[in-house]
Amino acid sequence: VFVSTSFRKFVNMRRSHQRVYALKGLTFSSNFDSGNLTSVEAVEKDVSSDLTFERFKLEFAEDNEGTGFSREGRPSRSWFHFSVSGAKRGRRIELVFYRSPRWRFFAKGYRAVSRTKKDGFQLVPVDVETVSEELEDIKVDDETEGTVQQYYVATIQYEFKSDDTVFFSTSFPYSLTEVYASI
Repeated sequence: VFVSTSFRKFVNMRRSHQRVYALKGLTFSSNFDSGNLTSVEAVEKDVSSDLTFERFKLEFAEDNEGTGFSREGRPSRSWFHFSVSGAKRGRRIELVFYRSPRWRFFAKGYRAVSRTKKDGFQLVPVDVETVSEELEDIKVDDETEGTVQQYYVATIQYEFKSDDTVFFSTSFPYSLTEVYASI
């Protein structure tokens, strides 16, 4: 299989958002070519559910972060791709994504996708809450105006069905490396 030198350089570049986090016996990783996880923290808070879930707050890189194509002053976080490993079958986690301005498609029934070697691709429901936040006053033509920004808080509740690593993504989680390997 022929793989260009420029592709090899791209795949081997370590982006600032390709990281690995270890929390509560789990490993959260975005250390692959399409991974974009920038932070993970355990949240010690009761979940409004009858089931017990461990809650984690996740944040993602801006689209095209670290490239010449990022949108200065108009950041966008329209996708995610990361993996979670180290869980035993039956463990339940809740993944919470705060301040997601472009994820209204989840509110309309769109589902995220998970993938394991054993189970393949599975659609994952995403619960979405709309939040409005008043921003600092902005001066426009000698008048001060307050603006309100709307964003979404998205939540995924997941129960591990095996000890396999689970990949989560906005769409079918298939990295560029995997695409080239399949050619």
